[in-house]
Amino acid sequence: ALDAAVAGGQMLAENAVETMTKVDVRIDIMSFCMINDCMGWTVPFATFCAKNSLFSFGVRPDESASLNCQTTLDCSFYNVMNTCFEPLVEPWTVKLEALETPGRATASITFSADSKLEVNISEMHMRSLVQTVEGWLQDSKTWGKDRDVTQEKFSPYRLRNESGVPLTFWLGSSFEPPEDQSMT
Repeated sequence: ALDAAVAGGQMLAENAVETMTKVDVRIDIMSFCMINDCMGWTVPFATFCAKNSLFSFGVRPDESASLNCQTTLDCSFYNVMNTCFEPLVEPWTVKLEALETPGRATASITFSADSKLEVNISEMHMRSLVQTVEGWLQDSKTWGKDRDVTQEKFSPYRLRNESGVPLTFWLGSSFEPPEDQSMT
């Protein structure tokens, strides 16, 4: 009877399926928008997005651990002159795989991407960056003071008439321009 029990135990061990404790987290989109609020501005500066993110963490019975991450990253810069976002980093899918085995002094880490990283830098990006940093430095001189007194009026929207025909622009709900504030 003892031999049958031992033989049965060996058979059970041979047929056992290795179980793994696993946690998966999926995030469809995570976006971070940096707002430029110096010198009275309230316009976007840049957005950073992570899309279709999957994080998977698992531990096996032998106490080895694995981590797999995959996400698509992109970054856009706000062009104040055109009032639109322009890509700084084109959508880029990256993968991170890490494996740690007990008893080993090192872990295996693999970082990969299916496509090349494409970064766009234009003269307008550089001008806006310099203008923003200069604005932050100038605005930092007024920190702690009354903001209503120190802020200058700023509008991120500009109209330029390149048609050669005189045009009148005004803000307001009236169909007639104000006589004292009309601009040509």
